[in-house]
Amino acid sequence: MHSLVRNRGIPFCMAGIFLLALGCSGKGRNAASPAQGSSPAAAVSGTRSGTVYPVTVPNYALSLDGSVWRDQDQTFDAAPERVVVLTQGGAELLLRLGLGDWIVGVGAVSGSVDLEVAEAFSKLTVFSENYIGKEIVLGAQPDLVLGRAPLFAEADWGAGSVDELNRYGIRTYIQNTSRPGAIIEDLYRDITELGQIFDAGERAAIFIEELREREGGLRAAVAANRGPALSYAYLNRIVDGVPNAYAGNKDTFLASAMEILGLVNVFRDAQRDIIDLETLIAADPDMLLWFSYAGGPDVLHLRDELYANAALGGMKSIANRRIYIFDYNEFWGYSYRIFSVLEKLAANL
Repeated sequence: MHSLVRNRGIPFCMAGIFLLALGCSGKGRNAASPAQGSSPAAAVSGTRSGTVYPVTVPNYALSLDGSVWRDQDQTFDAAPERVVVLTQGGAELLLRLGLGDWIVGVGAVSGSVDLEVAEAFSKLTVFSENYIGKEIVLGAQPDLVLGRAPLFAEADWGAGSVDELNRYGIRTYIQNTSRPGAIIEDLYRDITELGQIFDAGERAAIFIEELREREGGLRAAVAANRGPALSYAYLNRIVDGVPNAYAGNKDTFLASAMEILGLVNVFRDAQRDIIDLETLIAADPDMLLWFSYAGGPDVLHLRDELYANAALGGMKSIANRRIYIFDYNEFWGYSYRIFSVLEKLAANL
C-alpha cells in the first residue's frame, strides 16, 4: 500500500495541476443517463447482441494473503439488481453504461467525479470515503460485488474473499485492470464483460468505440511528434521538502496506459516498493507524478517546496518544472478516466 494515499494504493502528480472538483456524496439509487457503454467480446471488441441468461464470465479468486490467483468463473442467471461497488472508479464505469439504478452503494469515494456522470453519481448512496468492510457489504444485501482485486480481502478494510462472498450466493467481479500483468486492453475486456453481465452490450460497444478512438488519437499524436522517450516516477511522500518515490513496478495497467504516450516508468524493474531520495536523484526521471485526494496534503504547497529545494535542482523534473498533479481517482481508478490523464499529459509535453 502506498503511504500517501492511506490505504488506497498509489499516488501521482502533474506540474500544470489538473485538479478537478470533488464529487458529492448522495443518497439513494439513481438512474444513470444512458451514456456510452461497452462490452468486450472475444478479447476486447464489443458486441451489440443481447445477453442470453444464464451467462458465465471468466473471473478470479485470490488466496487470503492475495499472493495466489486462480480462475473462478461467475455465472449469472439474470442481470444483477443490487450491486455494491468497492471504488469510485468502478461506480463511474457502471454509470457510463447506464446502470446506476442497480448500484445500492459505493465505497472509496475521495476524488473528483467524471462530469459526464456527476449528476447520476450525486444520487448514489456513498458508504464511505474510505474502503468498506465486509459488514457494510453484506448489510447491503448485494447480488454482485465489483471492485479491484486487493479489496476482496479478509481485513477490516476488505469486502471479504471471493470464496466467502460466493458461498453466500453473491457473485463477484474483479476488474481485469487490477490483475497482475494487466494492460490497457483489459479495460476494454472489463467493459465488454460488464455489458454481457447486465445485458448492456450495445451501450458497452458504443463506449468501447469512443475509448478506442481516443486511444487512436493519442497514438497518432505521439507518432507525429515522436521525440526521445521520457521517463517518470511516482512521488510518494514529501516531508520537510524531501521526497521519496513509489516504484509502481507492479501497476502494469497504468504502465501500459502511459506507454501510449511513449512514457516509461523509471523504476519499472525496482525490487522494492518505496524508493529513497538518493535513488530517486540518481534515476533522475524526466517528470514526477503526484496526486490529490479528499483529506490529503496541500499538494501545491509541497510541490513548490520541491521546486525551491536547492539540493534537488539538478534533477530534470525540478529544473524543467515537470511535477504533474492529478486527481487520485482519475488516475488510480483503474478505469476509463485514465484517458483523461493521458490527454492532459499529451497537451503539456
